[in-house]
Amino acid sequence: MNTHSHKNSYEQQPPTTFAERIDTPIGRRLAAAGVLGATGLAGFGIIGGLGDYLNGSNFSTESTTYTVGEGEGLSHALYAIEDVNKVRIDEAADYVTNLPDNIVPLADGLQIGEQITIPVRVED
Repeated sequence: MNTHSHKNSYEQQPPTTFAERIDTPIGRRLAAAGVLGATGLAGFGIIGGLGDYLNGSNFSTESTTYTVGEGEGLSHALYAIEDVNKVRIDEAADYVTNLPDNIVPLADGLQIGEQITIPVRVED
């Protein structure tokens, strides 16, 4: 006669916490698929953004110097770019702030009289 007891699989309680639910074969597969999907989407965004940065989002190679006036900042310089409304303003800001000539003046914030380089226009 068998005196020890054990629970049959149909007598086990269903998982109640997230950790218990995810610690199943199907839960682990779903979690892995979610991580891989999120990583792929993030990679797509990075590659797309890098492509925009490398081609300059159609900013002209011709540049001009913008001198900061009283009460002005980077946004004033950005709106001085002809047809800047053809791109998102954050794209224009990224482009201008990453120009080598602008690293020093933008490092501590723009001051009155400082000059930065901006593209003349956004091209089609």
